[in-house]
Amino acid sequence: MSSIKKPLKKILAVRFSAFGDVLLTYPVLKSVCELNPNVEIIFLTQNNLVGFFKDIPGLKIIGADLKGEHKGILGLYRLAQKIKKEYDIDYVCDLHQVTRTYLLNFLLNKKTFKIDKGRKEKRMFIKHKIFDNLKHSTERYMDVFKSCGLMTAESIKGLGEIKFEKKVLSEKLNSVFEVQDKDVFKLGFAPFAKHATKTWPMEHLEKFLSLNQQSAKMKIYMFGGRGEESLKLEALEKKYSLVRNLAGKFSFEEEISLIQKMNLMVVMDSANMHLAGLSGTPIISIWGGTHPGVGFYPISNRAEILQIGRKDLNCRPCSVFGRSDCPKTHFKCMLDIKPEQLMEKVSSLL
Repeated sequence: MSSIKKPLKKILAVRFSAFGDVLLTYPVLKSVCELNPNVEIIFLTQNNLVGFFKDIPGLKIIGADLKGEHKGILGLYRLAQKIKKEYDIDYVCDLHQVTRTYLLNFLLNKKTFKIDKGRKEKRMFIKHKIFDNLKHSTERYMDVFKSCGLMTAESIKGLGEIKFEKKVLSEKLNSVFEVQDKDVFKLGFAPFAKHATKTWPMEHLEKFLSLNQQSAKMKIYMFGGRGEESLKLEALEKKYSLVRNLAGKFSFEEEISLIQKMNLMVVMDSANMHLAGLSGTPIISIWGGTHPGVGFYPISNRAEILQIGRKDLNCRPCSVFGRSDCPKTHFKCMLDIKPEQLMEKVSSLL
């Protein structure tokens, strides 16, 4: 008589929204899948980010079309019905906890374990300039999985060793690197962020480029988005011979492969910071109006933060996620990080 195997637990993990926040689920999901082989993990996120997670063994992925088929209440109803029919889940791990996921959880009607986003702690951190670092976002994700009885990595340090495994090889990528630049130091630079108070001033960037203009040892590869960002970087490429603009020309998967080829990435507090960290490339991250202590710093074990200390600038940080302008109008948190300081950091690695 054949034995009947007990069915696997099926857990739906959900995270939509900000690109960087979704990326930070990658090392957590990978560790959870590795440590819990008898549990089936299904990850639900927006469909344009599905490709980032395809290399995680054992993970099933659902892409939601939140601007089309799954938009609004009716769209979420369709999504819930699809999940019920195709996956027969046991539990939900809500890694987002917003109105959209509240409604989806209600429609799925399964026991749900929710993230504690620490909203009150973060407000206190900003308002009272508390110096004790808060939980990292990845720790908060791990806590959700722990609450439903799953094993996770022991610490953030362990997560920092988890990298993207995908590497795209193509003639298009190979054409980025000219033959004469084979042995030069490849510096990747992602100078933009969603909010102005998280972006190093353009005049500082230009000064940094001018300081390196005569260097035969370095080539600078600029990363960014399509549209306005790409246009700004094209102008820099025309002005500075050591600059190569890569913005808006490659897929996310191709960008990962390009970042993996860099000797160093200079990034802001942005999604590119997490993309670089998960690519295994050393990082220098520049922080202004936000602060890594809130819980969004790069989990890479090869990252260095460049910032003005809060003892030297008591208005910092001014927000959790960034602002469109400096509330004090002086923007010292970024202006006081001089191009020469970054030059010194980079030169030490050449």
